Amino acid sequence: MTTDRGPGIWKFHNSLLQDKNYTNLVKDLIKTQPLQNSTTNAQTKWELLKQEIKEIPIGYTKTRQK
Repeated sequence: MTTDRGPGIWKFHNSLLQDKNYTNLVKDLIKTQPLQNSTTNAQTKWELLKQEIKEIPIGYTKTRQK
């Protein structure tokens, strides 16, 4: 019997905080994201921003490894 496994647990690598390219990506997102969602309320903006900030290091580390 085989069991399907999920994608696992993602953990943030603190070393990215020392990477200027990464920190600039996050800063740019923080500056531009509220402008893109100007019609939504503050709570929704915060949730969207958190989700986008989580997606940045996932894609960034995959690109950096290649």
